[in-house]
Amino acid sequence: MKASLDDQGTGLSPGVIATIDVAEVNDPPSGQPDRWRTQLRDSGPWKIPFSVLTANDLPGPENEGGQSLTVDAVVTDGSDPAHAPVGGTVRIEGADVIFTPDPGFTGEAAFSYYVRDDGATGGQPDPQTSPQPARVTFVVRAPSPPPPPKVTLSAPATVTRESEITVTGTANPGAEVTVNGQTVWADIQGNWSARVTLREGRNLITAVSGTARDSVIVIRDTVPPALSLHAPALRTAEDSVTLTAEAGEGATVWIEGVQGRSLTVSLAVGVNRFTALAEDAAGNRTVAAIEIIRVETAPEPVVVEPGAGAAVGLSQFRGELAGGAAAQPVALAIHSPTLNMEALERVQGAGLIAASGDVEATGMESGEQVHELNAPAMVRFTYDPSVVTVPDRLRIYSFDPAQQVWVELGGEVDPEMSTITVQVERLATFAALVPEAGAPVMDAPPA
Repeated sequence: MKASLDDQGTGLSPGVIATIDVAEVNDPPSGQPDRWRTQLRDSGPWKIPFSVLTANDLPGPENEGGQSLTVDAVVTDGSDPAHAPVGGTVRIEGADVIFTPDPGFTGEAAFSYYVRDDGATGGQPDPQTSPQPARVTFVVRAPSPPPPPKVTLSAPATVTRESEITVTGTANPGAEVTVNGQTVWADIQGNWSARVTLREGRNLITAVSGTARDSVIVIRDTVPPALSLHAPALRTAEDSVTLTAEAGEGATVWIEGVQGRSLTVSLAVGVNRFTALAEDAAGNRTVAAIEIIRVETAPEPVVVEPGAGAAVGLSQFRGELAGGAAAQPVALAIHSPTLNMEALERVQGAGLIAASGDVEATGMESGEQVHELNAPAMVRFTYDPSVVTVPDRLRIYSFDPAQQVWVELGGEVDPEMSTITVQVERLATFAALVPEAGAPVMDAPPA
C-alpha cells in the first residue's frame, strides 16, 4: 500500500503491507411456494414431513448453499389473511406438519410456514428464519362415487341330473352377493361362486348385489329317457339286419356304440345280442337290448327206413341216427338254432348258450313226431372257441317238455375240433351250455 499528497500521485510514499479482515454474515433463507398432492375429503389429518416442504426452499446466497433447512413455525391464526390456514388447522408435531381438514371441506386448502437455516455469522452459530412465510396449497376433493352395483350369473348347465350345482359370476370387487337367499362375497377380482340345491323340475336361480340382479333357469331332470330297440324280425335266415331305436325327444342314441337311431348289423348263426344306449341332456341314461336269432336254412328232411341209419347237419349242429333207431319210416329234419323259443327262454341267464338245435323225426305214415328211439342217436355241436373259452365246462342239455326243465346229458369235448358230442336215446330240443358258477341251470318242474 502507498500514499500520495493528491490524486495525481504527488509525493507518493514507499509501499507497505496492509491487512483487511472480512467476517461472514448469515443471510436469512427464503421459503418457496409448494403445491402438495390432492387429498380426499374427510380423509385427514395429513402428515407432511419438513423435508418435503423445504425441498425447494433457498438457504440464501450461493455461498450458503450447504446450509440445512427446517420448518421453524406455521401460521395458525387468521391475523394475516394472506397466510392464514384455509380449509383446516395446522400444527407442528416432531419433524412433520400436521394439517387437519375441516369436516366436509372440499376445495383449495392452504397453510403457511416459516423456514429456518443453520448458518453462522463471524464464525458463530447464527440461524436465520425467513422474513416471509412460504405458502402451501393443495386440493381437497370429494371421493369418487362408488361404481354402480353389478352382478352376472352363470350355471355349468341349463339341464342336469345333479341335486347340487356350483354357480359362478362377477360383481364389484368385495361386493356382497345374495344367491337364492345365501350370502357370498366377490373376491378382489370381482369373482364369486355359490353352491345351489336343485329340486326336480324348473329351478330359478337369482343373484342380487345392491340393485343389480341376474337370473338363470336350471332344469333338474332325473328321469331316464324312454328307449326301445327294434328289428324287422327276431328270427331270420338273413346275414344282416337293420336295427332301429325309438327314444325320447332330444335324447342322443348309440346303437352298438355308433351314434344314430338306425344301424345295419351283421348276424352270426345263433343268438345275436345287440344293445342301444340313450342319454338325455341331463345325463340320464337308458339301455335297451334285443336278441335276434339267425337260423341256417334247414336241409330237406331225410327219409329213414326202418333198420337204416341217417344223418342231418348244419354248420353248428348235427344229428345222426344209428341203423335200426327208427321203428317206422320217418322224415329226419334238423333246425339250428332251436325253434323252441319257450324252452330257450327258460335257460336264459343260467349260463353261456354256445348253440342250440332241434332234431325231429316225423312218421311218414302217421305224420306224428317220433321221440323215442330203438337205438341211441348222436348229437354234436360245434362251438366258437373265442366265445367258449373254458370248453371243459361245456355241457349238452336236452329239454323235457313234459316237466318243462332242461336235463344235463354231459358230452365229450374235442378242443381241437371245437366240438362236443353226446349219445341220446330220444329226439328233442338240445343246447350246448356253459353254466354260470352258482347259478341254476334249469327251472324247477312246475308244481
